[in-house]
Amino acid sequence: MTIKKLNAVIALITSLALFVHIGYSAFAYLTFYYNPTLKVVTAIPFMVCTCIHAILGMCAVFLTGDGTRLTVYPKLNARTLIQRITAALIFPMLICTSILFGC
Repeated sequence: MTIKKLNAVIALITSLALFVHIGYSAFAYLTFYYNPTLKVVTAIPFMVCTCIHAILGMCAVFLTGDGTRLTVYPKLNARTLIQRITAALIFPMLICTSILFGC
């Protein structure tokens, strides 16, 4: 299975884990019931899947080629290059933001 297909499967699992976590959070708010253990049990799989999805996405972007040389489509390749650079910069910014705001 290629990296992109595996990443797509992980994205679906991440979506499912997100809906489970949102479902528990909505249940907790509506019933005024809070169980910290259950919150963690629903949150950790979502966080792990999200991290794996991010790592696989970065690997797919930076380790696999798109099939064209940089000189063939200079404007489109410039856009792709900018997208890849901004994708690489998002992760350090997320880490700095989470440290700064204590999330």
